[in-house]
Amino acid sequence: MISSARVLYDTCSGPDEMAQRLNAVMHRSTDAGHFVTMFFGELDLTNGRLTYVNAGHNAPLLMSAGGWRELP
Repeated sequence: MISSARVLYDTCSGPDEMAQRLNAVMHRSTDAGHFVTMFFGELDLTNGRLTYVNAGHNAPLLMSAGGWRELP
């Protein structure tokens, strides 16, 4: 999956499209009964905005000087 993500990264408009395309790749190449979880995010360093997709993974945690919190 990592190599597929590297290939797709430059052609995707954001985490949502990346997740959709990776899901299609995994669906074609994975046997029934197997699954993959993923957290994929993109941090805009100019404004601090994090855009992400959580695909079946545990709730992501945001760490800061004030502690941590779960992301919705």
